[in-house]
Amino acid sequence: MPAIGLSTKFRASFLDHSGERTSTQLHLDPLDSSGDNSTVIGLISTGGSLAVALTAMSRLPLAGITASVPLVTASPGLPVDAMAQREIAIRFTYSDDVTAKKHHFDLPAPVDAIIPTGSDNVNRAAALIVAFKAVFDVSARSELGNDVTLLTGRFVGRRS
Repeated sequence: MPAIGLSTKFRASFLDHSGERTSTQLHLDPLDSSGDNSTVIGLISTGGSLAVALTAMSRLPLAGITASVPLVTASPGLPVDAMAQREIAIRFTYSDDVTAKKHHFDLPAPVDAIIPTGSDNVNRAAALIVAFKAVFDVSARSELGNDVTLLTGRFVGRRS
């Protein structure tokens, strides 16, 4: 069975009595490049042996399962640019097209080309933003699987 990538990251989420979520994460065998992933899928599905075993050992009900596979890993050297800091970011806001619920994610160390001088908002006409929005709007989904629309991008600092 030739494997692709690294290990499969498995996360089981549970719901406690107060309504708060907690989770545990494990690493499993990598996915098989032949496309036969029945072993991993059998472990991680809601009725799979791993999910059943974890649920049996906890007082909390299983609230969700997520599995992910890293497809690209790298060990780059440190950036030369002094502004390449994780504390500086662009916070992109997007909304679920069905529920209108807003979400956000941060992109660390944005390039100057997307932020006009004297502004905290991304330049929506910048070629990099236009290209990103085109890809994001057709490929990203909400946690419910609904289409989403990218709304804004705003410069944020460490404590934003």
